[in-house]
Amino acid sequence: MRITEVDTPVTQPQLDALEKVLDRVFSQLGIDVEFTRHFLDRVNDERNIKQITLSELGQLFKKEFMKWGKPIARLGPDAEAVMKDLSSDINIPFALNWNKGSGMLELVAKTVMRKKNFRTPNKEFPVESVMEAEGKNTHLEHLEDEIINAGHDGAQRIIAYLKSLESMLQGHGGKGTNVTVKWDGAPAIICGIDPEDGKFFVGTKGVFAKSPKLIKSVQDVEQFFPDQQEQGDRANLRNKLKITFTSLSKLGIEGVMQGDLLFTPDSLKTVDIAGDSYVAFKPNTITYAVPLGSDLATRIQNSAMGIIFHTRYSGGETLADMSASFDVDVNKFKNASGIFVDDAYYKDLTGVATLTTQEDAALRKAIADAESYLSTLDDRTFGLLSNSPIQSIGVELKAHINSYVRGGSFEQDPQKFVADFVKRVNEKAAKKMAGLKTGPEGAAGQRLAQATEQSVQWVNDNTEQLVAMYGLYMRIIAAKLLIVKKLRGIGSIESFLQQGDGSYKVTSPEGYVAIDHMGNAVKLVDRLEFSAANFGDKEFG
Repeated sequence: MRITEVDTPVTQPQLDALEKVLDRVFSQLGIDVEFTRHFLDRVNDERNIKQITLSELGQLFKKEFMKWGKPIARLGPDAEAVMKDLSSDINIPFALNWNKGSGMLELVAKTVMRKKNFRTPNKEFPVESVMEAEGKNTHLEHLEDEIINAGHDGAQRIIAYLKSLESMLQGHGGKGTNVTVKWDGAPAIICGIDPEDGKFFVGTKGVFAKSPKLIKSVQDVEQFFPDQQEQGDRANLRNKLKITFTSLSKLGIEGVMQGDLLFTPDSLKTVDIAGDSYVAFKPNTITYAVPLGSDLATRIQNSAMGIIFHTRYSGGETLADMSASFDVDVNKFKNASGIFVDDAYYKDLTGVATLTTQEDAALRKAIADAESYLSTLDDRTFGLLSNSPIQSIGVELKAHINSYVRGGSFEQDPQKFVADFVKRVNEKAAKKMAGLKTGPEGAAGQRLAQATEQSVQWVNDNTEQLVAMYGLYMRIIAAKLLIVKKLRGIGSIESFLQQGDGSYKVTSPEGYVAIDHMGNAVKLVDRLEFSAANFGDKEFG
């Protein structure tokens, strides 16, 4: 069987472009990706039966980075191994070499082939679907983290997001940015039509596993999901899934959808908050409440379940092959009484949600401040992360920032932020050193000491650039919070965090997702309010 004419071969410029993208990603691990000439020949080889596409290669490397990035980096120079994509049967044998000039590992992709049950004596790094690797619909980053993830390009995208959101909040139409509300529901529910047999199913995140648990009958719930006796509204998973399967099967869902379960009848309560009675439910961290006696409360009380859909999956011959998008339209569902169903799109961006003159002026100034600051930064500032001796430097920086979130406030002094990062590097190395059997005098200890010294020296040599990058980071957060503050002003369902004494404190929604006209999405979250709550005691928010 030959490759058909409709399958387009991959070109050298396309492979070069992919290599540049992969270099930016894998640089966080101290790895530079290289493709051999033979690799390109083998991509387009007839023996693959089905053309290996650029998209498949990109997805494979993405999955490898997410699941096996650090273990691959730890192999060190002169190692050989194979990347294996079990969902596409693509195999990439590679070698790791040390480049003294760049001070980085070179991951040389020697060849590639589409072959089921490919055998090799070398170490294997198998992956399946992207969705299984991520464990959720699609990985969302905080808006400001795009600076760390994608450098100057990421910063420019952030400015474009902010400008588009400002325009939207001014009531201007056209192709721009949509906003969805992040509901704090649980568990995640995936449902729809199984492309392999055409039958309706319901499941949790495990539907994207190699051997998925797909509920296609009430009896399947008994088989796949033992009852989970937990405290609070997350108890009795089996009962919730029975209700969910019975209810959602009535909607005539086409394709595959993902949403967050908000409530079933057993999780609804009547609570008193500040002297007023509410119908309330707490699927996860946030307690949602609606005034008792209101039309919405009556609708909720008369419903067998409540769910918010936010993601649609399409394409692919199996669930694992499907791609995620955010273009959810619940209006296409059949009308079914007794089911509370909605999408996550922000419903009201006019009237009180529209920026006042003063608010718009403040937001415009914050965006202009960030954009002006960005214009003063040179290429070295954004290129420094790709040359760091610190493995997973982007991950380490974001973890360092999250340590401030856990503490309840961002560090306002960029110089102290960098000094604290050096302290973090040293403390992490000391902890690792303490776990070495041979101690600091052994070979492993000597290597660790040398690597730590190089890392600290790199931070010291690049303090000015790191300070500048964090300065931009904080300016982006300032503009983002003005938008989040305005968005949180609208909502028919109020949200609270339950305190240790049983009382309720008003809080905002978990956050928002901004989706541009290309379908790219980022999180808009007040991290000090909600993310810090997630780091704490889940029972009391």
